[in-house]
Formats: sequence, structure tokens, C-alpha cells
Amino acid sequence: ICPNWEKFINDTFSTDFARQLVKAMFRWVLAPKKNEKFKCEAIFQLQGAPGMGKGTLLDVLMGLLGENSYAIFDSQSLESKEGRHDYLSKQALINPDYKGHFSSKAIGALNAIASNEPVSVRSLYKNGNNARLGAVVVMAFNETPRVSQDSKDGLARRSVLLPFKNPPKVKDKSLSGTLASELSGIFNWAWSIHEDVAIDIIDASRLHEDFDEERKQTLQESNTVYGWLTDKHPDGFLEPSALTGLYQFYRQWCDEVGLKHPLGRSNFGKELIKGGAKTVCDKRTGKHYYKIPPSDQLNVQGLMGLTRPK
Repeated sequence: ICPNWEKFINDTFSTDFARQLVKAMFRWVLAPKKNEKFKCEAIFQLQGAPGMGKGTLLDVLMGLLGENSYAIFDSQSLESKEGRHDYLSKQALINPDYKGHFSSKAIGALNAIASNEPVSVRSLYKNGNNARLGAVVVMAFNETPRVSQDSKDGLARRSVLLPFKNPPKVKDKSLSGTLASELSGIFNWAWSIHEDVAIDIIDASRLHEDFDEERKQTLQESNTVYGWLTDKHPDGFLEPSALTGLYQFYRQWCDEVGLKHPLGRSNFGKELIKGGAKTVCDKRTGKHYYKIPPSDQLNVQGLMGLTRPK
């Protein structure tokens, strides 16, 4: 039905699970949505170097949707009621090459859209209102976008990472056109799994071992506490250490790498706990100290907001 598409998928992704995830993503994006909170809260993130196939995959997805059923989004339009108004009646919000920074306001809008919760919209020169957009968010990038540290948890919890790691053996400049002729077969390929099965695959991907390496790399780039520990203290702090001293080390590292918006002390302590740090109370003084495991034993899932610290 779509032999060139299936060859592209097999060449681009090395594992069966990654290929199933692509199918699940297409199934969920194309599925009709009800005007209610989504069963699947996902922000699909296509990650990889240029020339790895991200653009080709998005060309096919946009071809299946049709030009009136998707919108190209950016951080600025996410932040404004007028910008979000343009997203009404779209099945997907797509950015084929995201660069830059997500502000707290943009992340708040992204999280709400991914859940299909009401967001404020307004047509120019008219009164605003709240509406569910009913759109699925798909974005591609070469480098992990910078994220405001005070609002990253919701984004991390909804993120579905799809790494592109296999460079094509031969670059085919006509591939997108070839695949456009197979759109009806590709639609049937995506529709061959039930929507509930697709959602199960998407949910499983957040913890799947196939993406462990990319998940840790993304976390290192987006989570400053994880980045600090893996960069400066890979052996952790096995002896109980005061939060004040740990925070000073963290802030020094932030200055060294030019981070403009480090975490405050309270949120810094919370991130340590999410990452698997244990607190020890000095019974004599009542003060709490932190024992931090080596970086290869940190709770990556906790830092991504996928599990709650015990």
C-alpha cells in the first residue's frame, strides 16, 4: 500500500518500538477529537540533527492533515489570545524547526493545549472567551529548546520524545514527492491500530528503554540541577551536606555556564529530592542535610516529572 513510506520508516528508526511510536503519533494526531479533555496528553518532540528525516516525516503528516487542518506555531503566538485564536478548528499545531526559548507563559499555553483544557482566545477587536482548541502539538528541533525553569515540569511530563539517529544512506531529494503519492496508503497504515492502542504506546514511550540515552541528554540540557550534578559532581555528595553550601556550588556553576535564570533555593532543594537525594536530620540542631547519589543513579524519571518522590 505504501512501500516507500514503510522503507523510510524502517531506514529512519532502528527499533520496532520507535516505528510503532510513529504510527501511534500519526493515529492520535489524525483521530477526531471531542470537545473535552484529551485522553492522551502529549507534546511530540522530534529530535535529531539536520538531514535525519524530521522534515520528511512532517511533510507527510501535514499532507495527511491538509493545509486547513494544521497551523504553524511559535512561542510568541502561544503567548497571545489573538495568536491562539488562529489555532481554533485545527487538528495539529506544528513547528518544523523550533529554535529559541519557551517562556513560562508559552509553556502554560502548551500544557493546556496538550491536555485540551480551555485557553483564552480573542479575535482582533472583539471580546475574548475561553475555548478548547482540540489540537495536538508536534515540534521538531536540532537542539533542545531552552525552557523557563519555574514551569518545566508540566512540559516534561507531557513530552513524547522521538529521536532521529540514522542518517540516510542516500539522500533522495524527491522523496517527499514520492511519499505524497502514497498518502492514502499511509493513512490506512496509521489507521491500522486502534486509538486506545496508540495511546498506550505513546504513554509507554515516556519510560521506554529505547530512548534512555536521548532522555538523559535532553534532561541535561533542560534541567539545570541535573546538568550541574552530571557536569561538576558526577560522584554525588555521599556525605550529608547543607543545602546552603550545595546551593552556592550550583549558583557558581550557573554563573560559569552563563545561565541567566537559575532556580531559587527552595525549588533547588525540591529538584534534589525529585532526583533521589535523601535528607538527614541532625537531631541535635534540627537542621536537615542532603545525601545525593552519583549522577548515574539519579532518578531521571522523577526529574522529568514522571514519578513522584517518595
